[in-house]
Amino acid sequence: MRARICLMTIAMCFAMSVLQAQNYYNERVHKEPTIGSKMAAKWARGVGNTLTGVVEIPAQIVKGKDRGVGLEKHPKTDATLGGTVGIFNGIYHAVGRTGTGIFEILTFWAVNPETNSKQGIHLDAHFANSDADETQKPFFASRDVNEDDKVTRRMGQKFTRGGMNTLAGVMDVPYHVKAENAKQDGNVVKGVAVGTYGWVSREVNGVWEMATFLLPNPDDQVGPEYATPKPWVDHKEFNKKK
Repeated sequence: MRARICLMTIAMCFAMSVLQAQNYYNERVHKEPTIGSKMAAKWARGVGNTLTGVVEIPAQIVKGKDRGVGLEKHPKTDATLGGTVGIFNGIYHAVGRTGTGIFEILTFWAVNPETNSKQGIHLDAHFANSDADETQKPFFASRDVNEDDKVTRRMGQKFTRGGMNTLAGVMDVPYHVKAENAKQDGNVVKGVAVGTYGWVSREVNGVWEMATFLLPNPDDQVGPEYATPKPWVDHKEFNKKK
């Protein structure tokens, strides 16, 4: 029993230290936007979300009770039903947060999209135990939004982005080769190397987004960003400059 308590205490202390490290690196990203600091921030957030993902279940139960289901005239029933919905919403968020955390740990080295705006269902808070951001609606409260922000539309956009990056991610190579050729001191070998790095990153991210388009994800990205959102289109700009 004592051993379990000690292990739980150590785990919680480690989780808190990781969250503190995440905050530190997030600050560094804003002050010193280097690839290394962004990779570190991505890894730190991944560890934090992996360790605290399960906290979404009790957190969403509490949020569900506070939010209710719209039965203002019957507050006790409203809170009970809200808490019940919170159980399912908590499991849903826990799977999404934990899965995203593991993915970010394994792919901290990869470049990723600059933002997740309108891509998939967003986690309703940056940390599992923090208050919900009213601009990030949970799955069970996302049906009263405008046409551009509907649940099915955002899930579809996440799946589509993943599919395009998987199928056309190879275009990152010619994009970077052309970008190097457009420079006076350009290096084609560098273009191939950077393009291949982007291509592999797009394949990894693309497969993940297609496989998890039903699950919630963070509304932002903290790792290094793609050089361009759509290399299969943007590479044509170099042809016009010739």
